Amino acid sequence: MQENPFLKRIEIIILWVPVLVPFVYVPLWSVLDFFYYPKYLALVCVVSVLLVMVALNAKQINHLFKWDWINRLVLIYFAFLTLSLFFSHDLQLSLGGQFLRYDGYVTQVLYLLLFLFARLIKKIPTWFIHGIVIGSTILAFYALLQANGMELFTRDLTRMHWTVPFATFGNPNFFGAYLVLVLPWHLYLILFKQKVYAIFTYALVFYVLLINMTRSAWIGFIATLLFAGIMQFIYKHPIRRREILLVSFISVSLIAIYNLTSNQALLGRFLTISSDFNALIKKEGNLDTLGSFRMFIWIRVIELIKDYPLFGVGIENLHIVFMERFNQDSMAMFGRVMIADKAHNEYLHMAVTSGIPSVIAYLAFLMKSAFNNFRRLNDSLSFIIASAIFGYCVQAFFNISVVSVAYIFWVYLGFLNHYDRDWIPEQSRKIS
Repeated sequence: MQENPFLKRIEIIILWVPVLVPFVYVPLWSVLDFFYYPKYLALVCVVSVLLVMVALNAKQINHLFKWDWINRLVLIYFAFLTLSLFFSHDLQLSLGGQFLRYDGYVTQVLYLLLFLFARLIKKIPTWFIHGIVIGSTILAFYALLQANGMELFTRDLTRMHWTVPFATFGNPNFFGAYLVLVLPWHLYLILFKQKVYAIFTYALVFYVLLINMTRSAWIGFIATLLFAGIMQFIYKHPIRRREILLVSFISVSLIAIYNLTSNQALLGRFLTISSDFNALIKKEGNLDTLGSFRMFIWIRVIELIKDYPLFGVGIENLHIVFMERFNQDSMAMFGRVMIADKAHNEYLHMAVTSGIPSVIAYLAFLMKSAFNNFRRLNDSLSFIIASAIFGYCVQAFFNISVVSVAYIFWVYLGFLNHYDRDWIPEQSRKIS
């Protein structure tokens, strides 16, 4: 018996997406967008190829989709996204997304299709793990050069004088979200496979996470480690104490080194997390300034959610309504009109743009995924994927969804929710 080449080709394409798409980057003065539109086009091309493959193998379409609760919930979420289009303030903007964002309805459909195709992959091959580790190390090295004033490519006017590293992602926050998704694979090679080279790649990527100075990414990676620690306590994976101590020593040493060399900028930045939290709990000072003024946006986004509870203001339409309602607030706070096109909290953003039912469906999908896969976490690969997903979901509370990173998250969700191979019909799964 031989593996069906149709399914095999789909698997190979999907597995290469998180490895190669992060490198899609066009630093030329002849283009307006170096970072986001190229990755968007790459995803369009990948999904188009997959759909053409399915169309050419129409007899196997029914074997690519299972009507289980995971797919039901994610399709309910996308149904609410679709309904929100009819209530959008600017339908064209909702469909295609804003310039330099491209996070509209079409992009959300791309995520859905990548998720559905990724569910076909039951076992993550070794080459994929090494590809993610090596690829993220290359990008981290590029970011390290940026942090030291050495830029390999042309910079656009916006980022001409930036000193924070952003690699090929266009923003340190987005790059930080990417690092949260890839760092668990470095730990996997150290803790489960005892790969010596992964010690050095982890050290580099973790150090870049520190110098990235993105608090949401730090919180996300801490959440990853806490989740992994709790699951390790439950499932008792065969991890040697020596590797755990080694990773701990490297991490603590790099934190100390960077904090000293940065005149304690790292510690100062980290302490702002607790100071902002304490001010929020005690309601001290001007709450609008907390979280780098995230609270200014969150408070007003919640007001908009109350006004548009069912279907929101429309995908990618937040800035239209926000500017109409809160221009004077922006002028009073910043002395100018602040364009808030994102809520800087993925869950609030879903609620305000596509309605409360959509975010409930999305959270139900995530919870069902967690419930279904809890028993699978005795498998080391599922353990790592779930840890990365959990860390991303935590950092998403302080960050935004962007086309340069979110597709990796959806592919991971597909990996975690893979179909059991015995479900795929025999004639589709194998050929004689």
